Amino acid sequence: MGMKKEGYGSSDGGEEARENRVRKRAKAAEQLQLEERRYARKIMQLMREIKATVYTNAAMVDEVSRLNIAIVKAEAENKMIIRRLRTHERNRIRRIKNQQNREIAQAAALAKRQPSPSSEPLAENSPN
Repeated sequence: MGMKKEGYGSSDGGEEARENRVRKRAKAAEQLQLEERRYARKIMQLMREIKATVYTNAAMVDEVSRLNIAIVKAEAENKMIIRRLRTHERNRIRRIKNQQNREIAQAAALAKRQPSPSSEPLAENSPN
């Protein structure tokens, strides 16, 4: 009973194998922690990028909305200016036609007042 058994449970080979397993497990645990830290950094970076993208998107939406309002306003102003221009042109054409009609009427009135040369006898052709 006082003898040590060598072989399967010997302190030389078993101790080293156990230490190797412990070291491998520690390395694996370190690798996992390192990987988790990398993923945590990546997640934080992605979250920052997402937040920045959301703010950029919101700013773009605001800008597009502002531009749409400006476009609608410009279109309304355009329509009003076109309406005013049409009215002005219509009135201008009316004034021109009225002026032409007045000139024609004046010429006709003048022609009525003055006798035509064919209605008066010519003095040169008379038998005197």
